[in-house]
Amino acid sequence: MRTMNDWNRLLLDTEASARAEGLRDDERQDLVQEALLRLLPDLDARPAAGLIRIVLRRLAIDGWRRRRETVLEDDVAGQDFDPHHELERAELRKQIRRCVDRLPEAQRQVVLWRLEEGVSFKEIARRQGVTLNTALGRMHLACKKLRYDLETWRG
Repeated sequence: MRTMNDWNRLLLDTEASARAEGLRDDERQDLVQEALLRLLPDLDARPAAGLIRIVLRRLAIDGWRRRRETVLEDDVAGQDFDPHHELERAELRKQIRRCVDRLPEAQRQVVLWRLEEGVSFKEIARRQGVTLNTALGRMHLACKKLRYDLETWRG
């Protein structure tokens, strides 16, 4: 059974984990509360710190995805047709394709399967005959290289 001291420490550790995830103040409190509420029934039975960090990270990722989708929808809905803007976007798409084409084959395949076909990382790992962590690592390296190449291209 946890004491009040244990619960206070757990709350402080959870808030510290949320700060480490880079969450904004306004969303950090909500996610900390949601993570603790989801895990409350199991906290006496399991080691709490690692489990809370996992749940907190997943909640943060879900929030980032929702925000990104909302921003993309707002961006598309609020735009009037601008030929100059469309030309810039077309050029950016061409440059992204060039950068993707320059990636090593294994990384390029991960990017294309994931972004164009929506294939899960588990399935990508199976298709490539590698571990899940290797597939995730390839995506990470590809994104890092793409980010660098695009920043260099933009100047």
